[in-house]
Amino acid sequence: MQQYAPTNDWRAVVFFPNESADPGVHLHYRELFESGRLQRVYLANLPKKYLEKFPLNLLKISIDSKKKVLATAKTIIRKLPEQVPNEKQQDTIVELLISLLVSKLPQMSRKEITKMFDLADVKKSRFYREIATENKREGRQQRDREIIKALLRKKMPLRFISDVTGLTAKQVRALTKDLAERKN
Repeated sequence: MQQYAPTNDWRAVVFFPNESADPGVHLHYRELFESGRLQRVYLANLPKKYLEKFPLNLLKISIDSKKKVLATAKTIIRKLPEQVPNEKQQDTIVELLISLLVSKLPQMSRKEITKMFDLADVKKSRFYREIATENKREGRQQRDREIIKALLRKKMPLRFISDVTGLTAKQVRALTKDLAERKN
């Protein structure tokens, strides 16, 4: 035990829908609670403003009544592009949301729930398209920077770099200047 030296300090939070769902502290875990490393949070006691934002809005599914849960899910999906701009992360969150709904609404099939929350509407929104375009542009710029860095290290002429990246000589010079400024 003395040889083990953890490199990172840690804490954990256990979320319960409400106090009645808390089974209490098991003898084996008592020290974790007493040390302050493990903390309980009761979702029903949190201010509503916290439950409206990602990621806690996903946990709200567990405390909502069956009547409110669908409205909560629709709100989460509507706000998803704004709160999580990365499309892959959105897909992961939607899968998690569907799993939560399947467990909350056992009378409905996964297929029914998935059909109910068609993401086509979200992806057609102007906001979503703007974010997707912006992310693609940023990705292209990052790729161009990496290519330019590699070609500059090889001492390639600006015209060659321009031909390879499809950027104008002016754009390559601007990115070269930007890269030089970032180094300093």
